[in-house]
Amino acid sequence: MHVRIPSDVKKDLEPIRKAVVPKIIPLFCLALINEKPRYGYDIIKEAARVKDEMVGLPMKKTYTNAAVIYPTLHKLEKDGLLESKWDERRKVYHITRKGKRRLDISRGVWKASIDAQMKMYKKMFER
Repeated sequence: MHVRIPSDVKKDLEPIRKAVVPKIIPLFCLALINEKPRYGYDIIKEAARVKDEMVGLPMKKTYTNAAVIYPTLHKLEKDGLLESKWDERRKVYHITRKGKRRLDISRGVWKASIDAQMKMYKKMFER
């Protein structure tokens, strides 16, 4: 299901997208790699699939391509949240203990934020 968003509403949502989506991408990568070790291309495919299922908050295709995902993976690795090993041809990313801790803490923070937003939305849409 895809909702057509009027251009004036898209314009209003743009600051939200710019503020939120770049912060979600590293958490999304950690969450996927926490499920199982992954190649960068595997993460790109999954990000594109999830983006296609999103309704409401517009997410530009550029947030799910190699130019965003690979630098994100490299930063997560540099920060000690991921480790990588090469198999025959590709780099495989694994989450570290530090990465699991960061993921757990981030999930808690995002859940609290989403719960608070949902309470606000319920009030907005009550009749």
